[in-house]
Amino acid sequence: MRVHVRASYDGIDYDTEDLCAFDLSLASGGRVSKTVELAPKVMFIKVIVENLDEGHDIANLKVTATLGSP
Repeated sequence: MRVHVRASYDGIDYDTEDLCAFDLSLASGGRVSKTVELAPKVMFIKVIVENLDEGHDIANLKVTATLGSP
């Protein structure tokens, strides 16, 4: 699975290039999690999840974002 993070200044037009991207290795019936810290200087973020294995579905996907100040 590949996760793409894209940014936007207005919430309508998102960049076509990733702010960041990373891959996660999945195993059937397993659980995987990853924490990624971002410090973007934009107001809006979009997360796109890409299934790299057409032979298997991704189920029970949960993306959580926590906003805060340092």
